[in-house]
Amino acid sequence: MWTWDYDYDLLTGKFNIKNVVPLCPVCESPMEHNNIAQMATCPKCRLEGKRSSSGIQQFSNDVAKEIIRRYNSGEWKKLDK
Repeated sequence: MWTWDYDYDLLTGKFNIKNVVPLCPVCESPMEHNNIAQMATCPKCRLEGKRSSSGIQQFSNDVAKEIIRRYNSGEWKKLDK
């Protein structure tokens, strides 16, 4: 799972996706990630002595593009149900 922020650009009429980060599979906190190493670390789990690192299979840039694609196609409405 991933989380992100967005804003709306009035000049272009488009949404800008930003701060795309994976969520921890253990506690669902936002993770620190390294796209090059394809690893993510959860600071909360690390502090609690739990398993804090995991591999990620997607690049944040690809996830942002998929968010935009689903929004533009209306597919997100079908997934919400």
